[in-house]
Amino acid sequence: RLEFKNLDNPNYYKYHAIVADAFTRLKEVKLYGIRNQGSSTLHDGALTLTKNLDVPRIGPPLDADDTPRRDRLVVEYNTSTNPVEDGLVQDTSGRGNDGVFHGNANYDASEKDLTFDGLGNDHIERKNIGFSGEQLVSVSTWFRYNSIPTSRGDIFSVGKVGTATQFGIATYTAGTYLYTGGNDIYNTGYNLITDTSWHHIVAIYRGGTPSTTTMSLYLDNVDVIGNLSSSTGSQSVNFDPNDCDLVIGSTIDTAADVNGSISQFKLYDTALTAQEVKTLYQMGRCDEGGHVVNFSKTRVGIGLGDEEVPQAALDVRGDVSFGSKVGIGTTSPLSELDIYKATGGAELLINTGDLQPPTIRLWNFDHNNYNNHGAGTSVGTINFSGNERLTGDTHTDDTRAFSYANTLHDWARISALFVGSTSTSTSQGYVRGDLAFHTNNGTQSASDLQERMRIKHD
Repeated sequence: RLEFKNLDNPNYYKYHAIVADAFTRLKEVKLYGIRNQGSSTLHDGALTLTKNLDVPRIGPPLDADDTPRRDRLVVEYNTSTNPVEDGLVQDTSGRGNDGVFHGNANYDASEKDLTFDGLGNDHIERKNIGFSGEQLVSVSTWFRYNSIPTSRGDIFSVGKVGTATQFGIATYTAGTYLYTGGNDIYNTGYNLITDTSWHHIVAIYRGGTPSTTTMSLYLDNVDVIGNLSSSTGSQSVNFDPNDCDLVIGSTIDTAADVNGSISQFKLYDTALTAQEVKTLYQMGRCDEGGHVVNFSKTRVGIGLGDEEVPQAALDVRGDVSFGSKVGIGTTSPLSELDIYKATGGAELLINTGDLQPPTIRLWNFDHNNYNNHGAGTSVGTINFSGNERLTGDTHTDDTRAFSYANTLHDWARISALFVGSTSTSTSQGYVRGDLAFHTNNGTQSASDLQERMRIKHD
């Protein structure tokens, strides 16, 4: 009996041969081994299959990390998963610089971000991170406003109170400061961000007197430092190694809280390059963009029967579940469904093949208590061009629209639409027209309802 063990050969062979002479008898030859469990990568650009492909997942290894210069990270708050443990924001840089919540600052698991309501003392703080002297600094983060500010709000600040002893970003409306403490570059007429969408921001200090050459400010992978055309810079930054804190969501003395949200905060002790900034931007807010799957000139079908051909670029037969916001025509949806068209007006078409009018149901309060509306729940504007029907309980305060359909007739195409009312208590019993306009405020009565147009179905 001859046995060979532990033959470790990383090369792939399609055929194996056992060579013997005429005096050798082979009996019960067994070849076996253990497949190396690793990633499969194709480099020749093509994969041809004649059988089904069954894989548990497509994508990079679960532990893949494209973060540039990880060895120079000082603080990293990874919000793609819940970073909060024992009430602290866990630092994943390996330096142990966990953050402490103050005020109403918290982690939103649904949005995967750190939120700050800007109502006072809302920030995350880490005491003494150890910067000293003319330390090079880079900060990378995703940020969005909850609402456009009317006063100062700082995205982050590192250092201590004093002249040329700190580094941070202050935003106004209008105005943007990349500051070090009375030793800044700025533009009081330039807004870094003008909407409530997510944006990637990178601020860099390379040492020396603050200027548009010693500093960089990237917004969505574009260096906008040239917009900060004014300067009070006269000296290099001098961090105090015994008093150098990190504050996220406010100034270093927590005097200007921001009303916004932050994701994937990273603090480096080096100046990032343009390529490294690009890598961080392409990784995406939830680290979803580091690797991509691109189907070119290919239709994808999900849930189709055998030999059925997809009828569109993506053809799904069955239910679809979206766990986050969906954007059509936009990569930054502002609501659960955001349809955007730059010119010409966006259009939502609801069509039924049996000529029955489609129903649009809008629920924004307790439909079993139609008089308890509340305020500020706008339904916007819906334009009708055919047999569409609007039903459900909807209400807005102040010159918008609301409708009732609980007890109205089936033949009402627009059950009851009021324009120009600020009332929050209207009786359904006084609704008789399909479309009515009135200007009276307060509780409505039959005599108050002044119809401007009435459409009657005979």
